[in-house]
Amino acid sequence: MAIPSGSQLWKTVIVLDVIVNILVGISLGVGWQTYSLIRQGNIYAGCAPLCGITPYFCSRIMGSLITSTIGFVVSFGLIMGTLHVCVDPFLLGDNS
Repeated sequence: MAIPSGSQLWKTVIVLDVIVNILVGISLGVGWQTYSLIRQGNIYAGCAPLCGITPYFCSRIMGSLITSTIGFVVSFGLIMGTLHVCVDPFLLGDNS
């Protein structure tokens, strides 16, 4: 929104947004897997499940993971909308 209309800087901004969104998606995957380990434990590693001991801790983590996932989906939707507006997705051009 703050980039002038004639500037080519928007391409760099979109690329950086996509890279940051990929990193956030990867960290969300790691967060969900860590929550799964905390909730279920791992008998091979000798790690007991923690959710039976500290349910408040697990509910806080679940809430933060859900809100982070919703934020990631909204961010991904905004990036896709921006790409649709800035770049002609079908390379048809203006026929008028």
